[in-house]
Amino acid sequence: MLNWFFYEKLYKLRKKAGLTQAELAEKLNVSRQAVSKWETGSVLPETKKMNAIAVFFGVTIDYLLDKNKDQENNEIPAQASSVSKNKSRKHIIFMAVLIGLAFVLALGIVRHSLVSVLTILLLIMVVFSIILLAKKLVGKKNES
Repeated sequence: MLNWFFYEKLYKLRKKAGLTQAELAEKLNVSRQAVSKWETGSVLPETKKMNAIAVFFGVTIDYLLDKNKDQENNEIPAQASSVSKNKSRKHIIFMAVLIGLAFVLALGIVRHSLVSVLTILLLIMVVFSIILLAKKLVGKKNES
């Protein structure tokens, strides 16, 4: 093991940001296996990747490598936390669509009418569109 402090801190930062090894690897343009090796302490990332990790999580390289360095800011920077928020939003939307489709299929089976199934499906799509548009407008108002 090369640097116990680095791999422990990397693991904690990744978990705090709500990322999997694969998601962090994608953000850093490396393989998931590379992130795994870094977190187990079998290898350290090269200097460029170490810098990319520090920038991504909003910490210094000193913080990553030195056990005596504490993170001055306990918040995960916007770049890393937005990944987690986007992931949650995608899951919610995906689940809502699945529930809607299941509902439509159940109604179609019960009523045996393709027209009613298509009408309900259209209504669900309109409702989702309105909800997404409203969220987008609220988000723009909050930014300004």
